[in-house]
Amino acid sequence: MRTPQLLELEIGGRHTTLSDRAFEPLRRLTQLRQFKSCWTQGFTDRAAAHLAACDGLESVNVIGSAAGDGTIRALEGKAALRFLDTGRGVTDRGIPELHHIPALIR
Repeated sequence: MRTPQLLELEIGGRHTTLSDRAFEPLRRLTQLRQFKSCWTQGFTDRAAAHLAACDGLESVNVIGSAAGDGTIRALEGKAALRFLDTGRGVTDRGIPELHHIPALIR
């Protein structure tokens, strides 16, 4: 993936066979503002860790995926993040981590 200026990305879906490895290039998309990978079974916390390099993220939607607490940790400190739909892997231990996302502190 050679598009570091990419601002929006929607990838995956219910019937895709993407794995964590398919999401490694996310770490090079430093200008990314919106990311969406709904119902993608191969999108896990390991895949979400690559979003940590995307400091300008405003919106992340991984509903229906296996993503959980690690996804929340990967998004800590993202000042522009205003919208977050997490995956089904979020646990009670992950909920307090939401307070590390500036827009959710209020």
